[in-house]
Amino acid sequence: MNDEYDIIIIGSGICGMAAAIEATLAKKKFIILEKSNRIGGHEYSLTINDKIVDIAFLFDTYNSKLHQFINKELNINTVRHRIVYSSSTKNNTIIHDNNNHNSKFYSEIKRLYKLTHNINLFSPYIFITCEHFLQYYNFSDEFITFVLKPAISILFLSGNEIGLKKPIPVIAKFLNHVISLITNIYNPVLWSIIGTQQITKQISTKFNIQQHIIKNTQLTNIFKKKNIWHLETNDTEPLLSKKIIFCCDTIEINRICKKIFKHPRYFFIKKYIDYCNQHFSNCYVCVHNFKKILPKKVLSKKNNTDFPYHYTYFKLGKWILSAVLADNIFLSVSLSKNLLHSNIPKKYILYKKKWRHPGQNTLLLAIVNSGILRNRNYNNLFFAGAGMYMIGHTYAYSSGREIGKIACSS
Repeated sequence: MNDEYDIIIIGSGICGMAAAIEATLAKKKFIILEKSNRIGGHEYSLTINDKIVDIAFLFDTYNSKLHQFINKELNINTVRHRIVYSSSTKNNTIIHDNNNHNSKFYSEIKRLYKLTHNINLFSPYIFITCEHFLQYYNFSDEFITFVLKPAISILFLSGNEIGLKKPIPVIAKFLNHVISLITNIYNPVLWSIIGTQQITKQISTKFNIQQHIIKNTQLTNIFKKKNIWHLETNDTEPLLSKKIIFCCDTIEINRICKKIFKHPRYFFIKKYIDYCNQHFSNCYVCVHNFKKILPKKVLSKKNNTDFPYHYTYFKLGKWILSAVLADNIFLSVSLSKNLLHSNIPKKYILYKKKWRHPGQNTLLLAIVNSGILRNRNYNNLFFAGAGMYMIGHTYAYSSGREIGKIACSS
């Protein structure tokens, strides 16, 4: 008889490790499945002088309160580094001498901001790719390589070359509103903190998580039988678990969910909401920072005050909705506005088409829904992670802790 686990975590990036912290503290019997031969997850980061530039801190995006909280809790010596383009050094400054000196990249950042900050999804620019836009306006290869590509890569898991093929409004809004392209001319800096592999190793050591990780193990099939999840892998006997926390990237979640639900269904948003309320309970996913987007009367909030960074969970009857959002920021926002409430005022509804089959980079309530439409009950599935939307391992860490706590307590 195979051992039965309380929780199986998919992925050993910083999100999976954060979820494992909660499982450890709750004294749950759990394992972590990692498809590669190392922990640490994705590192879509630029390295300068052997220092990793985390994309969360590109263009001067920084959440000091959350960062300090993680430093203190994990006792990790994460140091902010100011990156300048000159030939002098001091303190935590990382020197990247590209022979262009201080103003080169900043002037291009400022120029890109001026050209794109008023572009919206519905403008004629929707037919112009980011690559053609950059060529037309003569942005330098160095700027594209050292500044723009690392930022784009966090949005598109298929790689920054694919990102350059996306419409410029998508890239522009991502840079301007999600990463917050800098406007302060006196502080054109990039921030860097310790890499994700180093953080996950320290988490593993502190909480003795290494013993729970099974490397080189990829999920090949998953099904539910008598309220127990059965997981088949490439390397082990079938694994049994009461709950599953998905902490992997969007491509992997797409692949896994196709195994669970066989194939996607196409449906209208309201129909989806109706089925959610009737047939789908106890499935949580974290939505990041939508509090400011939606009208207050639509929101039913459930806040966890254990973390300094604010997360909001939106509730529809028995359904606590979540989404680790998609590669297209506009599509994500529009879908979320529709999903949160079946009676949402029409003026807030931006997207009423049938849901497309999710693309390679798109995460995924679109496939999770198919089980609902067949009246099948998929309880005890939990989705966490930065999802390439929350941008950076500080957010991935908080999401893993939040969702891990829910999974352990429900």
